[in-house]
Amino acid sequence: MAHFFVSPKNFRGRQFFFDPSESRHLAQVLRKKAGDLIRVFNGEGIVSEAKILDASRPERVTGELLRTISTGSRSRKIINIHPALLKGPRFDWLLEKLTELSVAEIHPILTERTVVRFANEKAAGKIERWEKIILSAAKQCGRETFPRIYPAVSFQKAVSSLPKEDLNLILWEAEEKCSLAEALHSPKSSATQTINLIVGPEGGLSVQEAQTAILAGAKPVHLGERILRAETAAIAAAAYLILS
Repeated sequence: MAHFFVSPKNFRGRQFFFDPSESRHLAQVLRKKAGDLIRVFNGEGIVSEAKILDASRPERVTGELLRTISTGSRSRKIINIHPALLKGPRFDWLLEKLTELSVAEIHPILTERTVVRFANEKAAGKIERWEKIILSAAKQCGRETFPRIYPAVSFQKAVSSLPKEDLNLILWEAEEKCSLAEALHSPKSSATQTINLIVGPEGGLSVQEAQTAILAGAKPVHLGERILRAETAAIAAAAYLILS
């Protein structure tokens, strides 16, 4: 059954309405009509079976909840990824895959070797675009929630804001001793609910950045002998963290 997003603010008791973009998709693209059954989620863990009440207005399709399918189930582990911004469509693809992997939060960072730069006045537009990519991926894979995406910040600000009580890791190609798997078997890992993972850009993190992160309490880890592309490393590490 199709999976559609309804903002929590759009509920009126058991009845609800879709935002204009979702309404147009339902009415004009999918040709849904009154009485059709669908599945809706509110992004906060609640998934329900519903039926369309009125699809005659393409900008405001309305519906009614029939029964709750799921109230959400939070994993014991909360995985937050701090990836460096990537150029072209690679960052968009990374957001999509991290959403599919049930990452909780995505915190873009700007590093010494980050190629992508944009003016502050464009930041809001970037966030809006990223949120659309995340929402689309959440709908496609049937997530009950979707990750929160934050504005890009400097590397220094990112590492200084990492909570000390969390397990904070940094993927670094120069690290040879500790693997991601070994870090997850540490005493702190077993007692920690939230894991923050920093992933560098094309060209990797500088030695100074890695040292800054380590001084801030982040543990350097590696994924093996091969040097992976930035987005591949982030996805592989996120998948391992989620499934372990």
